[in-house]
Amino acid sequence: MNTPRRIAATASVLAAGLGLLGATSASASPADGVRVTKTAAAASDCAFAVVTPGNRYCYNDAGSYSIGPITGVSFVCVNSGWAVYSWAYNPGERHHAKLQHQSDPCDDYNGVPGNTVVDWVELHP
Repeated sequence: MNTPRRIAATASVLAAGLGLLGATSASASPADGVRVTKTAAAASDCAFAVVTPGNRYCYNDAGSYSIGPITGVSFVCVNSGWAVYSWAYNPGERHHAKLQHQSDPCDDYNGVPGNTVVDWVELHP
């Protein structure tokens, strides 16, 4: 069983299991109201980081797994390798799949209307 390691910077440790969430294939873009900017808050030793106003959730293990749901998402960053993650404007709404590489800037969800949620990742650090 591949369980993600979480590094508790200011984050709480959440239980996670393996699983695949059925996500539709659409990506976040400026047209969706997503600004993409690199921020100091995202710089870390995490391969994949989900940042909320009060926490930073870090994932380093390769694999495909459920990570939440984590609500109130501000930024999503890939700091090593690449990842596909599932996000939605609000919990319970249609999910979108987003591909992000280490060389890409962080996805900034601060200007997105709703309570942005991230709840699944396939990580390739």
